[in-house]
Formats: sequence, C-alpha cells, structure tokens
Amino acid sequence: MIMYPNKTVLNIMKLWFRSNPPVG
Repeated sequence: MIMYPNKTVLNIMKLWFRSNPPVG
C-alpha cells in the first residue's frame, strides 16, 4: 500500500481502525 502524508487521510484511517481494529 502506498501511504500519502495527508492529514485528512490519516484522520480517516484513525477513525476506520477504531471502528475496525486489524485482526492478526
């Protein structure tokens, strides 16, 4: 995965991982 240093993207990822914690 290519991660872009964007504050908006980082905030979305934080919210997504909070609701969907990575398993494994």
